[in-house]
Amino acid sequence: MKRRVGATVAAGIVAMLLAPIAAAQSGKGKPSRETKPAVLDINRATTADYEKLPGIGPELARRIVAYRKEHGAFRRVEDLLVIRGMGEKKWRALRPYLTVGNAKRERNKTAKQRQ
Repeated sequence: MKRRVGATVAAGIVAMLLAPIAAAQSGKGKPSRETKPAVLDINRATTADYEKLPGIGPELARRIVAYRKEHGAFRRVEDLLVIRGMGEKKWRALRPYLTVGNAKRERNKTAKQRQ
């Protein structure tokens, strides 16, 4: 009886020690630390930058950059809602990833490029 209990305890200890290794190898273990999503400045982002965001494909990325080139820098993140294909639901999902840099400086830079 003592051998059976001892073997059961030993098997339990081995299972506890091997479980994290097995989980890490299968990719199902918890990440060691959470990574924060990168925040994208909508006045400096390229089409490739936009395409890295969830729900943004090449066409929508192209429209955003083309709008910015034609109309100048965005003043607020909400300004993206005027882009065809950017609905409120998609915008809300993207909002944590977006920021607006110095819109005044970017507008001046865009104006100089037009001249």
